[in-house]
Amino acid sequence: MLAASLLTSSAPGTPKSDDATKKPLEAASKPQKLPKSRPSPIFLKDEEIEEKHVRGWGNGGQKLNKTSSCVQLLHIPTNTMVICQDTRSLQQNRKIARKRLAEKLDHL
Repeated sequence: MLAASLLTSSAPGTPKSDDATKKPLEAASKPQKLPKSRPSPIFLKDEEIEEKHVRGWGNGGQKLNKTSSCVQLLHIPTNTMVICQDTRSLQQNRKIARKRLAEKLDHL
């Protein structure tokens, strides 16, 4: 019985657990997050881009070396070139290359 009373009683001078959890929220102390401004997306015009499909190189086997799945994009006004040979698919490489070209032009 003595052990049970020691477990339930708290030491004198310490707050109860209910008092510690009922603190008021301090909204003024937290810094407010401002929304991040996104730059306007760059739209690439097809007449400004010269696209070439060349044969692949490197690791990937005979299929990669025999097909023209590598994409070279040249942005004519800025003379910026991007080469993409990430996958064995021409369509996927075109999408990746256009995305990289847009990112590269965004940083200029």
